[in-house]
Amino acid sequence: MNNDLEQLIADATPFNALPLLIHVLSRDNVSVRQSMSSLSRTQYIQNYLSNTLILRELKDVIIALAERGMKVIVLKGAALTLNLYHDLGLRPMRDADLLIHRKDLARVIEIMCHLGYRRCLSSARFGAETFQGEVVCIKDGNFPVVIEPHWTLGPEYPYSGRIQADGLWQRATRINLDGIDTLALCPEDSLLHLCLHQLQHCQNFELIPACDITELIRHYKDRFDWRSFLNRIVEFKLCLPVQYSLKMTSEVFHLPIPGFVFNELSSYKPGRLEHKIFTWLSSQNNTIGSRNLAKLLTIPWIGRKLRYLGSVLFPSREWLMSYYPRSSTGPLGLYSRHMKNVVLTGIEVIFRFVFRGK
Repeated sequence: MNNDLEQLIADATPFNALPLLIHVLSRDNVSVRQSMSSLSRTQYIQNYLSNTLILRELKDVIIALAERGMKVIVLKGAALTLNLYHDLGLRPMRDADLLIHRKDLARVIEIMCHLGYRRCLSSARFGAETFQGEVVCIKDGNFPVVIEPHWTLGPEYPYSGRIQADGLWQRATRINLDGIDTLALCPEDSLLHLCLHQLQHCQNFELIPACDITELIRHYKDRFDWRSFLNRIVEFKLCLPVQYSLKMTSEVFHLPIPGFVFNELSSYKPGRLEHKIFTWLSSQNNTIGSRNLAKLLTIPWIGRKLRYLGSVLFPSREWLMSYYPRSSTGPLGLYSRHMKNVVLTGIEVIFRFVFRGK
């Protein structure tokens, strides 16, 4: 356990996650060195100050949207900090995530711009609203604040586009955000979201979502509706990513999961292409190029596939200038350079997928 603990500490330290790690380990009566406790206190204070600012900004956004008749669901870090940990210093937040109705997207962006936010160029890329499932809004300052409105629980493809959004809203629960009434995902949907998020970042072990998964399952214990959770996973064909995330987390932390859960998840028989794509995504080959290929393969209908290829090959000039900031060439030179990079990367990724993917 000592070697494993040292690795967990090494994973937690750069992300200000030591307070969170110590909190989760304390449930298993695992103690850490006194020096780590001292560093944890410093990180706790930093988390408390930054989270206070993020949640204050988030509250202002929610109030502004509510005044115009728009509801939101608070996701991940902000919801868990308020509804699960009940302590602003434990879990670090790099940003705040909101689930919105897709029909409200243009109005949400407009309102956030009035509040001093700007849309990040990477999410302003052509096709982002169809294929990414989120936009990134930044409020500049001494401590920049990032808030991300989502309309799915992650990138639209390959997995989150299968989830029926209406059900998420119907099952949402009420939480209190510093005196205002708002919504959070129900525990079962929250666990699903965390599992999908873990798969997105599986090229490296993601300690924070693993801690969130662990704490969520421990907190709700017998109140967690595993049968309803499994029915939803099977319906949406999400067995592979959920099984992967729960298994990976259970190898690090003790998870009180009933035995039938893993049995039923393991009984799912994916098709050959789905299995190949998932194996590819859950391996060390999980790069931007591999995720783009997986997205292309899982987007339905040839028309949408062509639109996605167009969004990759022909982004806006502003996006190109942001992505290639040191380039002194004109617009045609930028597009030529970008298309060359896309084609070469695409050939490499396809070759690895076809001939080396297992």
